[in-house]
Amino acid sequence: MSPKCVAARYLAERECCAKYATQMTNLAAKIPAFTAQAINSYLRARQESLSPSSVANDRRVLLTLWRYAWEEGLIADAPRGVMRIKVPAKAVRAWTMAECRALVKGAEKFSRKRLRNGANLGLFLQCWTMLAYETGARYGDVFSWRKENFHGLAVGWVTSKTNVPCTRVISQATRDLVDRMFQESKDGTVLGWVCCRRQSFKFMRLLIASCGLPAGSGRWLRRSAATHVEMTQPGRAQWFLGHRTPGLAARHYLDQTQLVGAASGPPPLMSQ
Repeated sequence: MSPKCVAARYLAERECCAKYATQMTNLAAKIPAFTAQAINSYLRARQESLSPSSVANDRRVLLTLWRYAWEEGLIADAPRGVMRIKVPAKAVRAWTMAECRALVKGAEKFSRKRLRNGANLGLFLQCWTMLAYETGARYGDVFSWRKENFHGLAVGWVTSKTNVPCTRVISQATRDLVDRMFQESKDGTVLGWVCCRRQSFKFMRLLIASCGLPAGSGRWLRRSAATHVEMTQPGRAQWFLGHRTPGLAARHYLDQTQLVGAASGPPPLMSQ
């Protein structure tokens, strides 16, 4: 069975997000067969134009398909001999609490701008910032929420990526912003009705630049919140993020420079 057919069968048996399904389908079409030679040839070619992390992700998807095909008896050879991709570790950076507050305050400067659909840009940015920060939810989940996800100050949802049930408590100020957004909603979502994904990122970049922050994107709200949870409640970041894999939060979400004050070491060997 060809890799493309294997991908189609794999996706037909599982619920996957559209982006992942497209990636898997496209990758499967680029290799002639599930062999180490074919996959290694593809990965080496990709190394010339992509970052190590992107190539490693392609490798992971292709091995997932190969393993599936072998376990289902669609091919005879087990997955082996595929080259490893070394991904350099990068220090995680997140916004400080003061910088997150600056984003919330800075959103007020956009409150006079109305989009074509009538949405208040300042209200949208402020609600997005507060809601994403206080829940730690991923972009796709936050932008899909409807009234049924809100119960007083509690927000409940099942993560679209990992299928983990989550419930988080938001502040009254955030709930007030949510209610104002619902009053103008055109499709029942709290944020998703305002604009498309690409346009929302553009608006967030404008907000970040207006606040004078040197870097970051809307995704930083999740890692910043996780870092601040870990500062005040050591060991709770994994729960807050809804991760199943231990250690994932520390590797990819926690800004260790902000955790220095919360870290404890051995007692001094010599007194001052």
